[in-house]
Amino acid sequence: PYLLAFLITLALLVQLLTFDKLVPLLNAYNLPGGEVTTKIIVSLIVLAELFSLPFLLRMTLSPLARLCSALLSLMAITLWALLGLWAFAGNGPVDNSGLLSSVVPFGWGVTAVILLVALALTLWSFSILNITAIYRQAPI
Repeated sequence: PYLLAFLITLALLVQLLTFDKLVPLLNAYNLPGGEVTTKIIVSLIVLAELFSLPFLLRMTLSPLARLCSALLSLMAITLWALLGLWAFAGNGPVDNSGLLSSVVPFGWGVTAVILLVALALTLWSFSILNITAIYRQAPI
C-alpha cells in the first residue's frame, strides 16, 4: 500500500497545487452538466484522495474510520477510471487525462496502465483490511 500511497500523494499534491488548471482541463471531457459537474467530480476526487491516505499509510484509526478511508481509496481510483471510460466513449478528444493536472500531460493510454496498477494495489491493500472484523466492531 505504500506504493499506492506514494502515487496518490503525488497526484494529490500536483492536483492541489494546480487546482485552477485542473477544472478547465477536465472540462474537456464534456461531462453532462457542464462545468458544475466537472467541479463536483474534481472536488470528490481530491477529497477521496486526501482521505484515503490514512488507510494507505496504515495510520492508527478506529475501525469505522479505517473502513471509510479504505473505501475512499477505492472511490478515488474508480472515479478516474470512470472518467477514462467516458473519454474512450468518444465524448470529445482528451489529450491530457488530468491525473497529474497540467504538470505532466499523460494521454489515456499511460493513465489506463497507471490506474490498472493502482486498482490492483488498492484491491491488494484491502486484503490487509479484515472487513468482517471491522464490521463486527463498527458502531451502528
